[in-house]
Amino acid sequence: MKDLNTALELETASGAATGIAISLLVVMASIVLGPHYFRHPTTRTLFIVAVVSRLVLNILAYSQIVNEPATDLVWFQIDAANIANGTYWIDPGVATPDNFRLFFAFFSYIFGPSFLLSDSICLIGFAISCVCFTRLVQD
Repeated sequence: MKDLNTALELETASGAATGIAISLLVVMASIVLGPHYFRHPTTRTLFIVAVVSRLVLNILAYSQIVNEPATDLVWFQIDAANIANGTYWIDPGVATPDNFRLFFAFFSYIFGPSFLLSDSICLIGFAISCVCFTRLVQD
């Protein structure tokens, strides 16, 4: 498995800045829209704390203050950066892991490769899945 140091070698300032901006927008949207999607105040608070804590842990991992992430996200981010730079080629199919890499590569190509950018995209998915799950289990 590839490590975070390899991913950080491919890091660009524009990608990192975009990733931080997107992450902060997700946190602000969670604070503003939380009362709309969650009826109970405790649920709202838990949602906001979950999104903010995930962002903080991602930044700490990026800064290498805490343990490096041991997930496929680093691997996908490295491959996405290489795809965006034109040094890695894949054959996209239906429902393959390569499609996930292509999804990240699309954003890496537009904004520049960044671990923070990839993680901000995952933060959006995390927030949306929390809202959807809560809406499914509510009365």
